[in-house]
Amino acid sequence: MFEVAEPRIPECIIACLFKARALKTKDSITVKLGRSEKSQLGTTTRYWSTSLSANENFCSFEVRAHFKKNTNPAKVQIEIEFESNGILEIKEIELLQASVKNNS
Repeated sequence: MFEVAEPRIPECIIACLFKARALKTKDSITVKLGRSEKSQLGTTTRYWSTSLSANENFCSFEVRAHFKKNTNPAKVQIEIEFESNGILEIKEIELLQASVKNNS
C-alpha cells in the first residue's frame, strides 16, 4: 500500500492505525492486520483479524512494531479477504512513532 523511510532515531515504537467498514456485501469481509519480522530462525508473522458485515460502523485496527537500528527488519501488512462481492472502505490511515526511553 505504501512505504515509509526508516526512522531517524535509533529506537522507537511504530504504530499503524486505520478504520474500515464493509458495504454492499452479503457475506463478511475479513480484514487482517499482520506484522512480519525476520530473524536468524526464519520469518515470524502474527495476524489480528476481524470479519466485518455490511452496513457496520467503522472498526478501528492497530498494530505496533518495535524498531531498533541495525536489527532485524519488520513489515506491517493489511490483507483483505472477500467471500462475495462488496466494498471495503478504509479511512484515516496513520503511521505514528514514539521514541523508546533509555533507562540506563
